[in-house]
Amino acid sequence: MPTLDPLLARHSHALDANGVPGTVLVFANPLQPGEKMLVRWSATLALFRALPTPWPAVAACLGWIPDFAGDPAYRLMARFRYRIWGRLEACPIPTAQERAHFL
Repeated sequence: MPTLDPLLARHSHALDANGVPGTVLVFANPLQPGEKMLVRWSATLALFRALPTPWPAVAACLGWIPDFAGDPAYRLMARFRYRIWGRLEACPIPTAQERAHFL
């Protein structure tokens, strides 16, 4: 398996001082000539497109919103995400049924 160090080195501007991404990062065609980094709104839409139904339809409906308008909406949701969805003290251990969904 190839290392991701060259990928992160090329996109170090998206990392904080500790080398951690400050937001959602999605790489299309990583470590290949057509490599593209998607952040915030465009990354969210790319993730929605990769999920099962109905999320690709949601991405298609939201896809008309340009990044300059979608990024502030993303930042607003990120700012209040713990108030909206709550926060866990530790990562939950998946049930046997949930584990069946992982490789």
